[in-house]
Amino acid sequence: MKKVAICILIIAVLFAFAGISQGSTTNKIIINIPAFSLEYYEGETLIKTYPVAVGRSTSQTPIGDFQVINKLKNPTWFPKGRQPVPPGPANPLGTRWIGFKNGYGIHGNNNPLTIGTMASAGCVRLYNQDVEELYEKVTLGTPVKIIYQTQLLHDNGIKPYLEVYPDIYNFGVNTREAIVAKLNENNIQIEQQKLDLLLGKVNKEPIIFNQGYFMTFNKNLVTNDVVVMDQKIYINKQEIEKYCGATCESAWPAVIQEREYINFDEFFNNGQFDIKINQEEEIISITGVLITVDGELLKAGCLKENKVTLIPIRPVAEALGWTVSWDNETRTAFANDMPLKTVLINSRSYMTLEDICSTFNLYFVKDNVKGIINFFSR
Repeated sequence: MKKVAICILIIAVLFAFAGISQGSTTNKIIINIPAFSLEYYEGETLIKTYPVAVGRSTSQTPIGDFQVINKLKNPTWFPKGRQPVPPGPANPLGTRWIGFKNGYGIHGNNNPLTIGTMASAGCVRLYNQDVEELYEKVTLGTPVKIIYQTQLLHDNGIKPYLEVYPDIYNFGVNTREAIVAKLNENNIQIEQQKLDLLLGKVNKEPIIFNQGYFMTFNKNLVTNDVVVMDQKIYINKQEIEKYCGATCESAWPAVIQEREYINFDEFFNNGQFDIKINQEEEIISITGVLITVDGELLKAGCLKENKVTLIPIRPVAEALGWTVSWDNETRTAFANDMPLKTVLINSRSYMTLEDICSTFNLYFVKDNVKGIINFFSR
């Protein structure tokens, strides 16, 4: 919030004189306003990217080089002309305050739906759990760099692509000429019809300019290295493994230009994912939940039934070395001759998270952002 407590301003000044020198020079924060992102670095290594809300067009988040000048847990909000708002669910500052300029800070919020939007009076909002995590990592003096970069060139060592975010403050930076020049400069060759289509969507939504297909999972970019060959789709193996943090073994792999690929149908075209292929823009969009078991990506996904997450039994059991069978008479699934409590959907047997963990002695870790459930043997 742009207007904060006078006491916060006083504390900021005191820390500016007394505590700034304590700040670490090995970590830093970079906030990109149009990308609605906060990146936390240790040295030159990106540790984590957090989604944020930024200032409205009438109360823009300041751009420039700053540093952490104060930190407060459970701050009180002092809105101008109104009564102070104590810590709690009604406080728009959330659970933590990390000040970087008098009157401006990185803080939590009481409305998670604002993340990813222009919603503040100039401050940078995070989810409360994210700001609490970040709060423990930064110290007084930690550099905070706020940039306004709509055109981001990415080069994963395979081929470059250009990501263009909407010009949310209307600075006039996303001209057709500027984008085409950037593409030409980096030899990103896009067929004219596709290029015109993508340029027509600039400033309406984030656009990826890529030579060929790219694949997203739950709106997260997985890889821009997708090969269509003999009417089959192949996905860069290294990139999918990086995304899911697990090995990915294909029965029908391909090696193209010395790079390994997995067969798309083998992992995703199994009825457990929502797949949309936009041939004009060359985008493969997938939604669902991936499953890994002890560091191996399964060729299956989860289902949701009445808000309950259901896990397919056979691929999990077989990844653990169990034998799965089915008795038609009793309509019962067995694992190593042990009867299972299952739900039958489209001729497949599923179990709840809790039941599958207790049956196979597993525990799980969820990544809700990426859409992955990782199972591990106890």
